[in-house]
Amino acid sequence: MAKNTVYEPLDFATGYAVADETYTDTGSNAFGLGEPSRPFQSLTISTGAGGGGTVLVKDTDYTLATDTRLTTLAGATVYRSVTITNATYQTGTLYFNYTANGSYVEWADVFNRLAGNVAKQSYTNLSVERNSTNPDYQIDITADEIYVGDTIESTFSDTIDITQSGAGGLDTGSEATATMYYIYLIAGEGQTTKGIFSTNPTAPTLPSGYTDYRRISGVYNKADGNFRPFDQKNKNYTSAADSSNPTNGSNLYTELNRHFPMEMVENYSFRLNGTSTATIAVWGINENSLGTGIYYWAPSQTILPTVTATPYMKSGTIAVSESNFTSTPEFVPISCVVEL
Repeated sequence: MAKNTVYEPLDFATGYAVADETYTDTGSNAFGLGEPSRPFQSLTISTGAGGGGTVLVKDTDYTLATDTRLTTLAGATVYRSVTITNATYQTGTLYFNYTANGSYVEWADVFNRLAGNVAKQSYTNLSVERNSTNPDYQIDITADEIYVGDTIESTFSDTIDITQSGAGGLDTGSEATATMYYIYLIAGEGQTTKGIFSTNPTAPTLPSGYTDYRRISGVYNKADGNFRPFDQKNKNYTSAADSSNPTNGSNLYTELNRHFPMEMVENYSFRLNGTSTATIAVWGINENSLGTGIYYWAPSQTILPTVTATPYMKSGTIAVSESNFTSTPEFVPISCVVEL
């Protein structure tokens, strides 16, 4: 959704008018106004500048979500998001004229909100792992405390199922094999905070009523349609060893995304288990080379040394010469630190 903002100078004492802020192709999802998003009042939505064209009707063409906290502070209704419900207006450009809620925000509250932006990155005792009863298609998520947008969850617990759709399942489409799925928490006013799977590494497709999301983990759905064993405690992510790597001629390849949710990885390390008959070369293909380039191991090492990759490839493959092993080598993830 594209947007363009035109507004008067900010004045926390009196508030300020926002004139002809445009949004294009809004779709049916809820969204906030402004950048960053600002609570608002006195909204007019039209198809033309300056309130021209067709003026949309509240509760017929669009709905508003109330900011309950600021409504209490202001003693008047303050809104936090808009949803265009009439499909006629979900494509094309709309013009928004409204009063931002500057007159209802005390300076102390402004500073509290700035401090809150730091707090919103916090979490306590986050755990993400396969469900013990149905480990092939369900994931358990728990946390003593975690923020998702403006929502804070205490003693959070949820089980998500990739065979289901929407909140608590897959965001869109059908389950795919040989695919890394990213795991998000999603929240919205009046909605139950849930987990959701998505192949999109930066943002899931949000179900109706959900406005906020937070990426917390990822799991690889193997070629057989079952999740690769993994475990995550806070930022520390571990994945199962892999001896079923795809091969190509005399070389063995393993895709990094089979083991780690690479788009959220800060650093990782791995080793290869197997007895070698000659010098083993390991190298990275695509994007940046792995670490400083090529790594060599001497013959007849049963457990090959650990490679720590920082900087690292975010995609691509690790390749070794399979013909120099007496048996198929095993790719062993050692450690992985993810970004939360």
